[in-house]
Amino acid sequence: MQSSERIKQYCDEVKEQIRWKKAREAAVSEIEDHILDQRDAYINEGCDEDCATKKAILQMGDAEIVGAQLDKCYKPRPQWLMLSATAILFAIGMLVNFYIDSLPESLNRFDPLGYIPAFAALVICYFLDFSILGKNPRAVYFQVLSISWVIWLYAYFSKSSINGRLYWFAGGFSVSLSYMALIFPLAYALFVYSMKGRKLKGIVCCNIAYTALAVVLMLIPSMCGLIVFTISAFTLLCFAVCRNWFEADKRTALAAILIPFLTVLLFAVYFIFFSHNERLSVFFAPEKYIGEAGYQYAYLRGIIGNAKLIGQGAVSPAFKEAVYLENKFLLSFIAHRFGVAALLAVIILGIAIFAASIYKSLKEKSALGSLVSLSIILTIASEMLLSVFEALGYGLISSFEFPFISYGRLSLIINSALMGFMLSIFRTGEFFNDGLSIKEKNSFISFKDGRFILDINFKKSGQRA
Repeated sequence: MQSSERIKQYCDEVKEQIRWKKAREAAVSEIEDHILDQRDAYINEGCDEDCATKKAILQMGDAEIVGAQLDKCYKPRPQWLMLSATAILFAIGMLVNFYIDSLPESLNRFDPLGYIPAFAALVICYFLDFSILGKNPRAVYFQVLSISWVIWLYAYFSKSSINGRLYWFAGGFSVSLSYMALIFPLAYALFVYSMKGRKLKGIVCCNIAYTALAVVLMLIPSMCGLIVFTISAFTLLCFAVCRNWFEADKRTALAAILIPFLTVLLFAVYFIFFSHNERLSVFFAPEKYIGEAGYQYAYLRGIIGNAKLIGQGAVSPAFKEAVYLENKFLLSFIAHRFGVAALLAVIILGIAIFAASIYKSLKEKSALGSLVSLSIILTIASEMLLSVFEALGYGLISSFEFPFISYGRLSLIINSALMGFMLSIFRTGEFFNDGLSIKEKNSFISFKDGRFILDINFKKSGQRA
């Protein structure tokens, strides 16, 4: 038997002992590299190739024992803490919505069955293999782009709008087209990933890809969606440039990135300060417009200002409508009925999820895992931030619901699916390598003083950039 065949046979025997298929190639690659290194060392000592191969394999040890040890080491990393934190937000949302539904002034819009598809989306995406997106990332982006334009054209020509914003009406349900902004960052992250190694040309293509999706949100129009998407896209592009995945001069690349994003910023400034300058007047002095557009601002600021640390706060008798009963103002309701401490607990939990997700994203071994997980957590964090400002009565623009707490079927399902997918990356991303993040090998197998050492507490197979 030739030496190469003997090594392959040994590696195949080791591979059979590793139950997690995704980790088999990484483990066997390490084993093969060390056998070859040790074989070469014996050849340098004067052994022929066949003898050197036999001695190297013998020193490595019994294939079944080595494979069994690797099987203990190579396992998915369940994200119990992150899942628990998300489940707590789910539970808070369900309990608060159920409580609101029992109130005499309730709008009776809550349906607990809406949480079933959201929970199913979370679980299904948690167990999906995220690496399938890396096989044809550009195709995913163009599919999302094409579908979004088709939906916009249909809504536009069918005049399906509410308060000037386009909606999709189907089967008695109405869905705001602005929710497409929750999917756009993920699609954009895949496009950025597809441009790796293309230097300045790749960055220009990324700018065009961003603009094509941003225009859709401008036409809906959805200023909140545009802000959420822009924050995510700008951060992703800067992240990719700083990691040198485009292989372009960083200063030139960062300058090129600023062009489309400054354009959108100018559009946002024009929209808020010039096209809708009455919004600013209402924002800074809502009491002057309390019978009109300032009612919501004044009401929300009033109940937050009168909220207690713990327990139910007061509402001025001048206000009759329970604005906070709407889905996007559940944080206002929590502060009013249960106290500021309860509101702070929810916000702190959201911050904890964001911080942990950012930390895990930056530690991801692959460019695909980093970009996709960053796109998701930036989307969810942007939703949280904007919804908190609006719930406190200081939202300049209408925001999305607070993820997982505020009840909205489509947004709840989309955010649940995104969270599940991000946790799937954290669960299995350690063993996906696209060759972009690893600069130096850090083996979990070593030889010292003639002994074979297998580090079964192995945590990472490569040095991250």
